[in-house]
Amino acid sequence: MFELQFIFVLVFVFFITIPFGYVREKSTRFSARWFIMIHAPIPFIFAFRVCLDIALTFERLPFLVAIYLLGQYVGKVLYMRFGKK
Repeated sequence: MFELQFIFVLVFVFFITIPFGYVREKSTRFSARWFIMIHAPIPFIFAFRVCLDIALTFERLPFLVAIYLLGQYVGKVLYMRFGKK
């Protein structure tokens, strides 16, 4: 089902969204910065996926979204554990 390139995309998505989740947690909820931190990684993910010539199918979309949300959550947890003073 998964080819190696798609697994690379999933790993890339996870690691690129962690810093955005970290910064998002510092932001006021529903502020412009909060909104940007949620949506800013999407163009990088799209460009990486296009460079690897990975089509976005309905079978792959749930995994991509789940990894995206997991990266945001891990960034939040890292901020809560190490960033708060």
